[in-house]
Amino acid sequence: MKDFLKIWYIAPQRLCNFHCSYCVSRGDYSKSNKINWKNPKDIEGFKKIVNWISKRPFKIGLRLGSLGEPFTSCDFLDQVAWLTNQKNIQFVELLTNGSLLKQGLQKLQKKGAKFEKLSLWVSYHPSQIALDRFIDNARFAQEIYKCFVVVNGIIFPNNIEYIKNLKKATDKYDLRFNLDLGYNPDIPSTCNNVFDIGKSIPILQHYPDLKSLISLGVNEKILQINITAMKKPKGQLCSAGQNYICITINGDVYPCSRYVVLKYNKLGNILKNANAIQFKSERWKQCIVKSGCCNKEDFLNLKLVEGYINKKTPSLGWHEK
Repeated sequence: MKDFLKIWYIAPQRLCNFHCSYCVSRGDYSKSNKINWKNPKDIEGFKKIVNWISKRPFKIGLRLGSLGEPFTSCDFLDQVAWLTNQKNIQFVELLTNGSLLKQGLQKLQKKGAKFEKLSLWVSYHPSQIALDRFIDNARFAQEIYKCFVVVNGIIFPNNIEYIKNLKKATDKYDLRFNLDLGYNPDIPSTCNNVFDIGKSIPILQHYPDLKSLISLGVNEKILQINITAMKKPKGQLCSAGQNYICITINGDVYPCSRYVVLKYNKLGNILKNANAIQFKSERWKQCIVKSGCCNKEDFLNLKLVEGYINKKTPSLGWHEK
């Protein structure tokens, strides 16, 4: 029987207080600047899936994502606080823009959250928030509430100076720093042919040799794996579907988010038949996707990464051994 399962659950909470031009939340997965949930069934389904996760007979490391900004929603935070009190939950990792952390963490405290189980992946959007305020909020979460905090930059050709300043600030205040490649949201994600890597990852048009990206703070090992996963993941050994799954907004379960988009190898649906989820039996299996594995939650399950990541780290994105 399993002893640990990583889950990336993309919940249907939609309200976001930012307006980022490069946001990848589109189509069925679009965020909103007006509503938190499309309808009451979304909240019902969210609670059912959270309950299913809490009832697994093994330890869970959960990246609880949403389509919007999680700290805009009291309903969402209710479930976060509850999850941190469940015995099988090893950690709950939230993806946030960091703008509402102070008031949000205070709300979680009132709800009885256990902060030793709370991780925060705090992404910086320089067009939406001042750096000083962003860093102050991240420090508040790390120093006052003792959360596991990762400050995340997303690099594009037009924000290089912002990224340099972000790196300086994280170094100054001893905050974990991660730098991800920004993707072109207009590239069709349903394509399963060879990607034009330059168009998909705009920064590579400026730094094709990759050395400058590494000097800016991109982890060299992860960068190489990221590009391999984007260009040609097919045939690579991967443990997704066995020790890691992706749960969608409607309860579908897939080995990873790339398989979600392409509708490959669905493992079941929690909201339709929670007892019939079929995990992959063997740990390693060859990926069947030709291209486009772009999410760190997914490609960090490739065997290429084995031995490089500390399995006890309370994050699906942090890669420090």
